[in-house]
Amino acid sequence: MSAAAESSIARWSQAEASEHANAQQFMIELADLPGVPRPSTINYEQIFIFHS
Repeated sequence: MSAAAESSIARWSQAEASEHANAQQFMIELADLPGVPRPSTINYEQIFIFHS
């Protein structure tokens, strides 16, 4: 496992805020791990987008 993945797991294992409050930041960081495009709020051609 990469150092970045281990760091992310350690960081999110300690998260105390509600799941909903952390969801977008978690998905952004998760997308960064394998280097896939981050979810967007404006690019509707992407597979993953945030809805408000």
